[in-house]
Amino acid sequence: FNVTRWHQRALLFTYQRFAAMRIGEMWEIILYYPDTRPALKDLRHCLSKTGEHHLLVDSLNKTFSKRLLTPGANTRDILLQYSYTISALCVVDPTRIILKAVGPRICKYLRSRGDTVRCIVSSLIDPREEKDSNGLAELAADLDPQGNDDEHHSDDELGDDFAWEPDAILADSAKAKGEKKKSDILQMLMTIYGSNELFIKEYRFLLADLLLNKIDYETDKQVQQLELLKIRFGENAMHACDVMLRDIAASKRINS
Repeated sequence: FNVTRWHQRALLFTYQRFAAMRIGEMWEIILYYPDTRPALKDLRHCLSKTGEHHLLVDSLNKTFSKRLLTPGANTRDILLQYSYTISALCVVDPTRIILKAVGPRICKYLRSRGDTVRCIVSSLIDPREEKDSNGLAELAADLDPQGNDDEHHSDDELGDDFAWEPDAILADSAKAKGEKKKSDILQMLMTIYGSNELFIKEYRFLLADLLLNKIDYETDKQVQQLELLKIRFGENAMHACDVMLRDIAASKRINS
């Protein structure tokens, strides 16, 4: 009778059952992120002991197919849930291996919706429009290059928890293992289409519409946002938007 062996078995069983409970609650955990970060950290610790990451992938794919990727779901709600999913899964797995296994199905569905681009861009143009519709206003904050430090994980916090070799179903471990970047939700949403050109074009159209309907000359917010977008996409790509804002500034000087 080996007490140590039975203790290890009992401990592993406890980790497995607790992980199974958290996996079953993942829809609610993601929905109420970031308040549920402690639960995500619990799950991360349990999975590091059990190595059952594939169970989380399977459960999320089934849950999303049943409750999120349906014709009755609003595109804004899908995008919001996807943004929460990105943040939550980066807590569970900073290597993003699980995210790479779950994300493509959501991206494929979003590509099939005609209003996906407009929903993302409109949340950047005027986040106030999103507040009353439980939208994506927090994506505007993601433009801040010094923001989103909550998603940064130090080596001390991670320890050796992620010294696991994922199943082949998950992702290319050689490329993804050890990657500990903070989540960039906006960039990941833009890669839904694999190109930034569509987003830049839609941003230009919506910015023009916003400026034409303004009753004043206050564009400080749009100028600041444009400068951040220049850093992300380059000045040449955002030149037309820059010209529009300069025109508004010139009109303000003339009329003052």
